[in-house]
Amino acid sequence: RLDLSEEAAGDLCRRYSIERPFIMSTGIVEPRKNLERLIVAYSKLPADLRHRHQLFLACQATEAQAIKLNGIARANGLADDELILGSFIPDDDLVALYNQCRLFVFPSLHEGFGLPALEAMAAGAVVIGSNTTSIPEVISRDDALFDPLNVARGWNSFSPGARGAQSLLSLETERADPLVQRGPLGAEQSRGAGDVPVG
Repeated sequence: RLDLSEEAAGDLCRRYSIERPFIMSTGIVEPRKNLERLIVAYSKLPADLRHRHQLFLACQATEAQAIKLNGIARANGLADDELILGSFIPDDDLVALYNQCRLFVFPSLHEGFGLPALEAMAAGAVVIGSNTTSIPEVISRDDALFDPLNVARGWNSFSPGARGAQSLLSLETERADPLVQRGPLGAEQSRGAGDVPVG
């Protein structure tokens, strides 16, 4: 993890209108990135847990796309401050946001490699993602994977016996769980996997 001071972390979050601990995802707004299902899944978290967090999507949405995503959020009962859509984010800020997020979710239906998940892991984030295409090879943990066609179910059960997203978000002590402790080590292991396709 980066060693951000409390002041630096506060400044970072204020730049992106983040006011509470946050769940993060990245990706342009297109069907394969599955952001709409992620918003719906977030809305199904228990209200008290949801209200203590925000969902931050670094997605560079156009005005029309932002209207659509915010409409989906409202239609599923989210308050206006529960979903934050990030526009262009400089690389240094992106790494810092990975580091500061409570949970990074990568719900894509298809990826050539899955670089955002690898980058988030390298920055120290807790990462969960789709059980499709190359993403399992990047994350390298069955207990951190879920069906991208049913993201909402994935909050509670990524695979038999796995910790759900609710449990991860509810942890009193960060990094106390084996999945939470994975971070940079997992990223190094994924980088070293010669059979992981790049694309």
